[in-house]
Amino acid sequence: MKKKTGKFHNFIIKTFLVINILLTIVYLCAAFGGYGKPEHLSYLPLFVLSYPIAVILNLLFGIFWLFVKKKYSLISFISLAVTLPQFLTFSPFNFNRFDKEKNSTGSYTLMSYNVYDLRKYSKADGNYGIEEIIKYDPDFVCMQEIGNAEDIKTVCGISDRQAKLLQKRYPYRGGLYLGFYSKHPTQFIESFMDDKYFCYEIYQTKIHKHDTYIINMHLESIGLTDSDKELYLELTDIKDKKKTIRGVRSQLMLKLKHAFVNRQGQSHLIKNAIDSLAKVNPKAEIIACGDFNDTPYSYSYRTIKGDFFDAYSEAGIGPVYTYNADRFFFRIDHIFYNGKNLKAVSTRRGKDKASDHYPLVTVFKERNY
Repeated sequence: MKKKTGKFHNFIIKTFLVINILLTIVYLCAAFGGYGKPEHLSYLPLFVLSYPIAVILNLLFGIFWLFVKKKYSLISFISLAVTLPQFLTFSPFNFNRFDKEKNSTGSYTLMSYNVYDLRKYSKADGNYGIEEIIKYDPDFVCMQEIGNAEDIKTVCGISDRQAKLLQKRYPYRGGLYLGFYSKHPTQFIESFMDDKYFCYEIYQTKIHKHDTYIINMHLESIGLTDSDKELYLELTDIKDKKKTIRGVRSQLMLKLKHAFVNRQGQSHLIKNAIDSLAKVNPKAEIIACGDFNDTPYSYSYRTIKGDFFDAYSEAGIGPVYTYNADRFFFRIDHIFYNGKNLKAVSTRRGKDKASDHYPLVTVFKERNY
């Protein structure tokens, strides 16, 4: 009887070991998947999307083996060690007080916010997206999924109180395909839009007397229809046991693949714009922000970031998601900066669901301040 029990025990251990090894391979693909070009490895970016789940399962396996067979815990812990930069990008540990930093001397605040056309409003309370902007009171507001927001009075559902506050706070407004509000003198430099809902705009201003370029962008989204989203919601409903993964492959995967490949080219256009600005004005601060529709360490994220700093990784705390609809809980909005003159001292995500995205807000201070 003991021999049978021992064999069963060994079988269970070996089964869990195989699962752990396979999971570790998936985890490493998720961590390093952004290094492969989507046009050649179109399914690799899907592993990158799985990173939040893969890292949690990998960590749980490591803890499990500590109590069952310690030496096997090295499989998970070594893989976590070699991917520490990815983990700290996903879940940084920067303990700071946002309000204190924002209200301190010499601080500048930038908000990146996909406002979803500012659709959510009521006659009594005004526009909820605008209220988010008013609440955080940033120096610069980069908005996506909105046309020219220069004329504040045309914003849907805006109240008189909101309109007056915006007029007073943001005398500098502009943009053709994206919205931009600024408290400081700002010059519109460049605008680009293609037919795939990819666009970017460049603005020039000064922060602490330093020339500063702000690039506001929206990269191509997955482009899911309402029926696609309904299918995804059904597939991710733990109460619905009837759906199969084949539905995902047939209706979702192809669109994901196309979006990954298209964003590859779009990210190179953004990088070229960044390099051109750096060549013309090497000492200038460059901030690139917006809705990337891609997660940390994806190909487009890595391409645009280059040797820039990720403001959330540098000054945020814990894992967050910035898209809040249809159970696509990912951080796909980012703020990068080259750090020539500025340093991110605190980054926070908004909480109000005025849009299908939460805003990201970063407090900058002069480097060596």
